[in-house]
Amino acid sequence: AQLRLSADGPMHELLYLVQGRNRVMLVIQDISGRAAELSVARKLAYHDRVTDLPNREFLLDELQQVVNRQRLLEGRLAVICLHIGSADELGYALSVVQQDKLLKALADQLLERLRGTNASLDADLDRVSIVARSDYRQFTVLLPNVADGADAEAVTLRLLDMLAEPLTVDGRTVLISPRAGVALFPQDGNDADSLFSNALVAMDDARLSPSSSYRLYSGTVRMRALQRQDLACELRTALDQDQFSVEFLPVSETSSDQCVSVEALLRWPAALTGEQNTTKIVAIAEHTGLILDIGQHVFDAGLRAFATWYARFSATVRLSFNVSLQEFSQPDFARRVSDILASQNIATRQIDLEIKQHCLLRDAANGCEACKALAKLGVRVVLDDFARAPYSLQMLANSSVAGLKVDRGVVAELAGDSSAQRACAAAMAVATELDLPIIACGVETAEQSHKLADLGFVLQQGFYFSHALTTEQVCAMLSENRSATQAQESPDDA
Repeated sequence: AQLRLSADGPMHELLYLVQGRNRVMLVIQDISGRAAELSVARKLAYHDRVTDLPNREFLLDELQQVVNRQRLLEGRLAVICLHIGSADELGYALSVVQQDKLLKALADQLLERLRGTNASLDADLDRVSIVARSDYRQFTVLLPNVADGADAEAVTLRLLDMLAEPLTVDGRTVLISPRAGVALFPQDGNDADSLFSNALVAMDDARLSPSSSYRLYSGTVRMRALQRQDLACELRTALDQDQFSVEFLPVSETSSDQCVSVEALLRWPAALTGEQNTTKIVAIAEHTGLILDIGQHVFDAGLRAFATWYARFSATVRLSFNVSLQEFSQPDFARRVSDILASQNIATRQIDLEIKQHCLLRDAANGCEACKALAKLGVRVVLDDFARAPYSLQMLANSSVAGLKVDRGVVAELAGDSSAQRACAAAMAVATELDLPIIACGVETAEQSHKLADLGFVLQQGFYFSHALTTEQVCAMLSENRSATQAQESPDDA
């Protein structure tokens, strides 16, 4: 047995040794040091060092005990998994130490908002709630004795609103985009593992949803998760079997009606996409990491095509690729690009890499290392979705970005929206001031093209000029361009 002789006294261990029928020896040993070591070991095993919250192991053990009690009481409980944002949102301008400070601040807010939470590590199965850090960017909240799903939803919305509030870390204002998934006992699981797993499934569904910040677990949510798993497997199979194709969308110089560059575009297998939105497929590819292999496939196929028409026509057209955040964030990305271009004997000055705002923001947090490394190679980095998303002009000026593309959504609104015209004019002013080429993409009508030309846009891209072309069609277009150029340069025989 173990006991303390006083509330704050040392811990003693009592051993009873039978010495005979009427005789017992009592050995009392001070085990305070060992008890303290065991307490420290328990804390290390069941607590998160950064936030001082219980960890996943403690949560699952405690959750099972709460499940057992609620089953006896015929009660309900809720498990809420909270994802606090993507790596980009946390990694824009925060060091590892600052990210830890952010996580600690969020943990403190959760403890404050959920009164009575984690008041003791002793098993109090009727306490208000438990909050734990269950993964790197994930907290989990256990709510015993909820009345119904509506109560769980109300708490979830309150927590999401709280987590979405701006936080200041070392003088930096940080915004995150939390998402949540909720599983209820008993309908969504009868044990700790299934409840936690189903809450994660609902959370992942919310992360991939553009319209909802949380999801309640349901058969529909599980079905969507299984569909995503199936689609991920189909993506991998299609990639392994070389079922993807690459086409090229020209960029035209309106003053000469000549193609000056082409953008490599991935074409998904029709049997794979069906009625599904390609944006959803891209999101799943990014979520599973397959986007890296898919990007490599596009890069390889595009360069092979480029080598073909360059050899036949000595073409001066540039070739551009869209680059995902996962690709751009690879520490050796610039070196890999250089090695691939060298293996194809293609000059780096002929290649553009198009990135979106979140790529630039992530790179800016690291001193624009990727942009500068690519610029040093001679590869142009072009900023896509310009004039739609907000940018820091100072960051843009210091980023080594070598070109801009006006977002197609802005171009689409040119016909009847004066604000879209002002946005395009402002984008042109920025490009002129920074001495950067600028392309208007998504041009589909003559009216859009003329308005853009009036604003100074010489480079335009869209279905008004050409649909995406196969490699053979690009060759035919370049052949026509060369013939037209030679005709213009030849003297008049008359």
